[in-house]
Amino acid sequence: MHGWMHGDVITQPRGENGFGYDPIFTPAGHTLTLGELDSEVKVGISHRSKALHLAKILIDQIKTQRS
Repeated sequence: MHGWMHGDVITQPRGENGFGYDPIFTPAGHTLTLGELDSEVKVGISHRSKALHLAKILIDQIKTQRS
């Protein structure tokens, strides 16, 4: 499964939350970087959360077909 997060990369890191690219990535529709956003907001827009949601749909469909 894949999840996507669109946004912009900035040149000056901002924020201490998260890891990796979080301080230099501003998600589309936001003015704060992932390093500045609250954890609850990040989970809601995370590409990982989106991928897991899609995986759950697929698993549920497989379960339904086997029943």
